[in-house]
Amino acid sequence: WLTGGCMEELNVLIFATGKYRDLVEYVLKPSLPADMDEKYIKFIYDDKDIALPGATHDADFKEKMLQRIIYYRDYVKEHMSQKVLFLDCDVVFLQPFKEEMLKFLDDYDFAMQKRFSAGIWGVNCNERSLDFFNHFVEYISQIKPEERPPGYPQFELNATIEQWMSTERLKVLQLS
Repeated sequence: WLTGGCMEELNVLIFATGKYRDLVEYVLKPSLPADMDEKYIKFIYDDKDIALPGATHDADFKEKMLQRIIYYRDYVKEHMSQKVLFLDCDVVFLQPFKEEMLKFLDDYDFAMQKRFSAGIWGVNCNERSLDFFNHFVEYISQIKPEERPPGYPQFELNATIEQWMSTERLKVLQLS
């Protein structure tokens, strides 16, 4: 837990579009446990007038999801040897989680919701994780916009994680 004499931190990254910012401001932020240091929490507020969560059939939504995965890859690359938690804007915390997530990420590359949902995605920013993100970005970027199925790229993410786990290129914990 100790790195260079100080407590290890967990970086947190949260995206919100349109009026979903209110959900972050009035629900998610107040639920953050006291042990979370705000300087390690980054909120990305994108497109003031667009609120697309749940619109998984929408072409703009699919493009935003691609851009989010690209952003995640770049974030992992810039934060090697650190740990990050990528969150959807509708997450609510009921108890402290930081120490538990950091411990999970000592042993795993990813700690995610069941069925590898990207809504809660802990990442140990290491070479295996970066290799995965590089591969995954390349793979989903090659899918033409008109061929992206509803839910893109969640199903592609599930399949890719399963494949990487089966070949022992990635250690993933599915959270309860």
